[in-house]
Amino acid sequence: MTNIELVNRIQQQKMNALAAKYLHGKRLNKLHILNSLVDLLALVVPILYFAVRYIAKDTSWMKPVEIIWEILAVILLSIVVCKLILKWQDSAEKHTKLMGDNIGFIAHINYLLTQYQNKNINDDALSVFLLSAEQDKADAETLTDVKESERQTAYRESLKQIEPGSVSTVCPVCGASPWAYKSGNCQLCGNTPKGENK
Repeated sequence: MTNIELVNRIQQQKMNALAAKYLHGKRLNKLHILNSLVDLLALVVPILYFAVRYIAKDTSWMKPVEIIWEILAVILLSIVVCKLILKWQDSAEKHTKLMGDNIGFIAHINYLLTQYQNKNINDDALSVFLLSAEQDKADAETLTDVKESERQTAYRESLKQIEPGSVSTVCPVCGASPWAYKSGNCQLCGNTPKGENK
């Protein structure tokens, strides 16, 4: 394998790690919102109930307040059980760990690419492929339900980070810029291939 082929493969692993980091971040944000919502409801519902119950005490509203409380209690209990069964907290922790692993992997790749630019690339480059196999496996186990449009968005975002600030970065498949996105048929980034964007 030539040095150019080696660098291209390393760059591909960097793109994969950047895309996975993006996807883990999106899932993590969604899980944080869900977990926060459940925690907020668990706090607010009892506080509101006690306040309303105190106000409605010994009035004609007492019975409807009790009925509403029972309904809210069942809904709240269902949401908490759902949170536990679906293991939202565990999933959030796993996405956080894998996002951190990908960030570390990207830093390792950046170091190797810097070494290559200084003509010091060596057998350490092979460690990228060993690490990437483990990282890809962990990402694949966690990111099982990624839609094609999400994957394409992740690759466009990773292209933007390959050389941060460089508007000359293009998709290796279709040649289109991730900075000038127009929905198209590129399987990798979802963009309109260069030359068709007219």
